[in-house]
Amino acid sequence: MTLTEVVARLSGAKSSGTNQFLARCPVHDDHTQSLSVGMGTDGRVLLHCHAGCPTDSILSALGLAVGDLFPDQAGVPVQAPVRPLIRTVSTPTYYDYTDATGTVVHQVVRGGADKSFRQRHRNGTGEWVWKASGIRVPYRLSDLMASQSTTVWVCEGEKDVDACWDLGLSATTNLGGAGKWTQAETDALVKAGPWTQAYVIPDNDLPGRTHAESVIASLTQSKMTATLVTLNGLKPHGDLSDWLTADSRHDRATLERRAQHAGALALGHTLEPTPVAGVLASVPAPPDLLTAHQDFVRVSEGRYTLTYPDLGIVFDASRLRLERQRDLHGQLTVRTTMQGAKTVDGVLSSSSLNFSSQQSRSRMANFLALRSGAALDWLGALEVLCWKVTGAEEEGTPVQALSDVALPVPEPTWEIAGIHLVPHEPCIMFGDGGTGKSYLALWIATQLCNRGEKVLYCDFEFSASEHRLRLQRLCGPDPLPGAQLQYVRCVNPLVTEQSRLEAAIHDHQITFAIYDSIVFGLNGPPESAEIAAAYFRSVRALGVGSLHLAHTTKQASQDGGQQADKPFGSAYFHNGARATYLVQRAPAGPNQALVELSITHKKSNVGPLLPPVGLRMTFTENRTEIDPFDVAQSPDLSSSLPIWQRVKALIATGPGLTIAQLADELSVPPGSVAKAVSRMDMFSKDHQQRVRLVNSNEIIL
Repeated sequence: MTLTEVVARLSGAKSSGTNQFLARCPVHDDHTQSLSVGMGTDGRVLLHCHAGCPTDSILSALGLAVGDLFPDQAGVPVQAPVRPLIRTVSTPTYYDYTDATGTVVHQVVRGGADKSFRQRHRNGTGEWVWKASGIRVPYRLSDLMASQSTTVWVCEGEKDVDACWDLGLSATTNLGGAGKWTQAETDALVKAGPWTQAYVIPDNDLPGRTHAESVIASLTQSKMTATLVTLNGLKPHGDLSDWLTADSRHDRATLERRAQHAGALALGHTLEPTPVAGVLASVPAPPDLLTAHQDFVRVSEGRYTLTYPDLGIVFDASRLRLERQRDLHGQLTVRTTMQGAKTVDGVLSSSSLNFSSQQSRSRMANFLALRSGAALDWLGALEVLCWKVTGAEEEGTPVQALSDVALPVPEPTWEIAGIHLVPHEPCIMFGDGGTGKSYLALWIATQLCNRGEKVLYCDFEFSASEHRLRLQRLCGPDPLPGAQLQYVRCVNPLVTEQSRLEAAIHDHQITFAIYDSIVFGLNGPPESAEIAAAYFRSVRALGVGSLHLAHTTKQASQDGGQQADKPFGSAYFHNGARATYLVQRAPAGPNQALVELSITHKKSNVGPLLPPVGLRMTFTENRTEIDPFDVAQSPDLSSSLPIWQRVKALIATGPGLTIAQLADELSVPPGSVAKAVSRMDMFSKDHQQRVRLVNSNEIIL
């Protein structure tokens, strides 16, 4: 048959190019000429409906067969092309929705290459109109009204409903699939009864679960007893039809036992085994993770647990973070005490997971089923976990009146040689490489241990042997801290090490932690605000006071000016800490065994800035001693002090000096000295205009 002959059978045909036409599709109510008709290179007629109508349906409406689309060639048999003209499509399946009288109010058509569902109804002239009629009735309503059963099964699709009727079970569904159940379906179903029990079977995905819960809520409000029935062993996105065909043992009796078991769980008791066919004794289906008792808890910021206490299963979601695509990623650890499960120290699985990806959740569910050996709806549990976690993260902390928030309980700071550390909050100590920050941090740890605190030293940079030697030198003949000071070598970023550190903090009752150092504990560039935020989120989740070592740029260290006021990297490091300290080292002198450090308080969210602190490290053959000293007495470090403090140190032990003399000694403008002297009550001038201390015992605030 030629292209012209095919076009002649169509309505509203018009040319759209050489051997190309647009026409109204004969299958659906077409007003826009959505059918493309053309000619292939070998003379074949090509048909394509842009509304999605199957090609075989178009041919049927035109009274044609596939062979009619090939040109007639005298003396040459018509042969099928190497590549088929038309994709193999399923034969359409028609599902009639009838009212109480058995009259079809609309029809669902499933067919085509994409297995799409389309709805249609007949208009006043008996022609099909491709949309629903607007009348809401449950599927197979007339059959339900004629049924003698007192139990009704509610499925998600018409195919599943028909499968139930084939088993001898009264069943129904709603038009439009998941999320489309309305009160009209509930009212019609109640009138079609009387039903003593409704069993609702969801598809194995989150929309199916949500839909089933909505149906149950609607039926329950109408005084019906409705129970959720999940099918063990069902693949992701599978439905009742898939479950019935997956195993020859899945029959009516198996389905009814599964439903009865679900009902028993809902009532809080279990079923006794019952004989099957007088041969085998059935074992109650294992408890379903969707229907079993569960506890969802927000443990800390970015960490949640979903616990099944009756089954001995715990899902632990931690280190949650939003990626740039707004997908929620994190660590998922699954622990279980189930017999036969392949666990390591009780852990069934621990790996990263994209909580926003259905594919990622499905792979995880299959892995859990394999490792556990238990026929549980692992995917359903993961869907519940991800749904709750995502909702909790989006919801955040509740909005409340600020006046209703409890006042914080004042906590004393830990003061170590003028360095103040804040309980339950992070502090940063930063400086150039080689200034002695690690040595100093370990010394601070020993001082805290001497006060009864338990410290965890988290080492991202060095080795245990290096710190052990330093500890021995710092303690000398004194007893070592023992269990008061714990050490852990961290080879991964802090966000990855978080779970391990949480366990260590809990097991050893740690009250303070030291992280050496920030740059090696990051999972990305230090300049990234997102990386810095993720780091501090893990720090807050650990819940103890902490000291974090950081670096400055080499240029900042050399300048000693404004560039050295903050740690290297994102400004969030400075902003996220409650206090920051800059460590500076005096140039090495002739005595190589003596190192002088100044620790300058650069930021405080819990009080005023404190005066700079001087610490002197003295290295002997077997001992390293750290002692405080007056920074003002160091020509190399005193420049970091406020002018008033430098003036005080200069005149404290010697004769008074004039403003000009002080400015010359300090290498600063005379005006700066004069301003400092006039503002501080500790200074006065004699008759020769020499600056003196009012009280040599004055305490500097």
